[in-house]
Amino acid sequence: MNMRTLFGGIALAVGMAVSIPGFAADIAKAPVAPLAPAFSWSGCYFGANVGWAWARQDASNPGSFAANQGAVSVSLDGNNVIGGLHAGCNWQFLPNWVLGAEGDWSATRLDQSATGPNLFFNGTPVGSGGLSFSRQVSWLASIRGRLGFVITPNIMLYGTGGGAFAHDSRANVNAFIGGCPNCAVWTDGGSPGGWVAGGGLEWAPWGNNWIVRAEYLYYQLPSKISTGSTSSIFIYDDLKIHEARVGLSYKFPVLGQH
Repeated sequence: MNMRTLFGGIALAVGMAVSIPGFAADIAKAPVAPLAPAFSWSGCYFGANVGWAWARQDASNPGSFAANQGAVSVSLDGNNVIGGLHAGCNWQFLPNWVLGAEGDWSATRLDQSATGPNLFFNGTPVGSGGLSFSRQVSWLASIRGRLGFVITPNIMLYGTGGGAFAHDSRANVNAFIGGCPNCAVWTDGGSPGGWVAGGGLEWAPWGNNWIVRAEYLYYQLPSKISTGSTSSIFIYDDLKIHEARVGLSYKFPVLGQH
């Protein structure tokens, strides 16, 4: 190594030693971009959902000794598309827990019917006449509490439960020997209250106010007795409905939050 190369290397090292503190000072003075705030589940929201519902209900006519009519039982099972609207509010407390309340309304057509034979009280077939059971559900609604656990800042797993309502109606025919007009025909209906429970997963994929959900709900609504006459009593057991659905919600902005 010659002297010129040696002195050149020393000069370069000294220059770097002098310039590094200034460069570090410039970095320290440079503005630092603030971190984006974590997604918060607190706030109120509104959305729509669509899915599939399965209904099951057993029904029977206990028969009548006085009318010499035997008991008959049937099952009213069916399924159909269901869809509607939901709205609610959440409050995120502690780091990972969310408490909320939600109401929803969904339209559907869970219409089922079944027929049974006309029997003498001892169980022997009459050979004519018969019994007809029919039930229609046109909508479901619920008011539920929700408790969620935040898995990641924008994914929440939750359970839910509360009161449920359904608009249902029934049509009944009890055709005696020879059939109608030797029969009893009547309808009734209402909006009975029951309960609902389930759970789901919500995800804010874009980290903003849009939330995607997948949810399962189980409804149980009370039994009903339809009476056309003392010999025409149709008993409808508890109505059980399973619903699986997906939905999209918009969470209204909260000051200082997403």
